[in-house]
Amino acid sequence: MLNPPRVLPVRGRTVTAVTGPLLVLDARLEGHATFLTGTLTLDGHDIPVRITTLDDSTTLQPTQPLPDGLPEQ
Repeated sequence: MLNPPRVLPVRGRTVTAVTGPLLVLDARLEGHATFLTGTLTLDGHDIPVRITTLDDSTTLQPTQPLPDGLPEQ
């Protein structure tokens, strides 16, 4: 039997990168596996993301184009 997905509330901001928009979290994820994929639910949209934690920050990189009109924070 599969485990249900874990819900983890996060806060952050959008920044522009060469690879596309990055969602930089306000706090580094501690104790969670990274270099994985997940789903960010934002403003009623489910956005597939790649989760990366390096040094003191965690970023979420959308793997599909973002919907129009999303908040920057």
